[in-house]
Amino acid sequence: MAEKENINDEVVIGESSGNIFADFGFPDADERQTKIKIAVALNAILDKFGNLTQGQIAERLHTDPPKTSALRRYQLDGMSAQRLLDFLTALDYDIDINIKKSRSSRGRRQNWTSGRIHVRLKTA
Repeated sequence: MAEKENINDEVVIGESSGNIFADFGFPDADERQTKIKIAVALNAILDKFGNLTQGQIAERLHTDPPKTSALRRYQLDGMSAQRLLDFLTALDYDIDINIKKSRSSRGRRQNWTSGRIHVRLKTA
């Protein structure tokens, strides 16, 4: 007979910071989130090409099939954000970087909180 779950155990649900990696305590949470955002855009672009093989994708990205497989599965630990941006330019996409004061800190004299990185894919 299976044990019954204790119905008195509480599940605590907290509000997300907006970065799942920070919520789980990763020290490089901002970098991980940025890489995921870029990878989402890359995979959306690659999806537009149809059913390409890993070799065909690797050829277009100027890399090897294991890296393309990792990208498609969002296993990005071995890739830098710069490498992911290089993949975008290899696919003939321009990257625009806009730097501006964070909205959360406008009007404050000294705010040492972090700004945010936004990644948007403009469809043609």
